[in-house]
This record gives sequence, structure tokens and C-alpha cells, in this order.
Amino acid sequence: MQPVPEGYEPLDFVGFTDRGNWSNTETYIKNDIVHKDNIVWRCLIDDTSGIIPSLDSDNWELFIDSATPFYGAYDTFPVVGEVGRFYIDNTVDPRLMYTWDTETQKYILTGGAGGADGGSVDIPITLTSAGWTGTTAPYSQTITVPQMREGMTPLFFLASSGDAAQYAFSLITGYSSGYAEITFYAADKPAVDQDIILKL
Repeated sequence: MQPVPEGYEPLDFVGFTDRGNWSNTETYIKNDIVHKDNIVWRCLIDDTSGIIPSLDSDNWELFIDSATPFYGAYDTFPVVGEVGRFYIDNTVDPRLMYTWDTETQKYILTGGAGGADGGSVDIPITLTSAGWTGTTAPYSQTITVPQMREGMTPLFFLASSGDAAQYAFSLITGYSSGYAEITFYAADKPAVDQDIILKL
């Protein structure tokens, strides 16, 4: 379990699967998420079928009482989100679910990372040549990554091609992870942008 910053409620960041609108003919397992009547429900028991989500059911719990979820790519989310609404990045597999946090004014991941089977998720980021700070090595660059939590140790790979990008990538000496961000360090300031894949 990753540490949770003061003032935040701990959330289960791994294992939720958004199954869309609830269906009487579908079978659901623990941590499946369904939508019914503008309410989001979490399944509590494997092999749940034909049981309508409700507060009286032992098979379901109210996950969030929300408006209709917003579906789209993360970079198409509204600049300021609505409190109590799910924002779902359906361009990745598994889909990643976020809510808007008014305190940090950021989207915070609330489910989907890693998927129900524990598989990894690839997160694309870009380290820009102009984004490096510092007057001496190590130079640093911090990127907002809503899925990131303190202590996470993702693998990272270069997605750019070409000798200049390869050389720039070789200058990276490491990183540190924080709440919704990751900071990379470099032995010298890379001269070109680098497309990076984080594997969480």
C-alpha cells in the first residue's frame, strides 16, 4: 500500500474494471464497476448475476453517486472537472477512471490501473528539451502523471527514434515518484524532446 498524503482518503487504485451500464444478463465479479440510474456501483461478490444494484444488496455497494460518466481520452477531459463525477479514459486498456480533486485541482486516478488481472498499463509522457531545470547536474524535469503514487517504481522506455533521442535518453540517470507526478534526472540537459513510455 502506497502512503496517502494527509487529508486524502486511501483508495484502491488497482483492480477495478468498468463494465459500463448494469445488465441483468451479465455476470460480475468483485471490483467490477457498473453504472445504473446515474449512480456508480461496485460489485462485492464474485459470480453476481441478476441482482439489481441497490443499498439493500449484499452484492453491491454505492461507489459514487454521480452524473453520467465522461468518456474520452485523458487529454480531452474538461480543464476543471465536476466533483462527484467519473472521468474515464477509454483510449487505454484497461480503461482508467478518475475523479476531480478540488484541493489539488487535478484529476486523481480512482480505479483501473493495472486492470483486474494485475497486468501493467503503458502511460505515454514527453520530456521536453526546454523542461529541464537546474544550473548543474543533476538536471531535473517533473511531469504530471495522475496514476503515479509515492514509492512507485515504473519501468520506462524510449519511444522516440533517432540517434539524437537515443543520446538524450542515455543522459537520464534516474527518477523519483511522487503523488500524481514523476521527476526525472539527467547528467546533462538533453537537447531534444523525448517520448517516454512508463509501464505501471
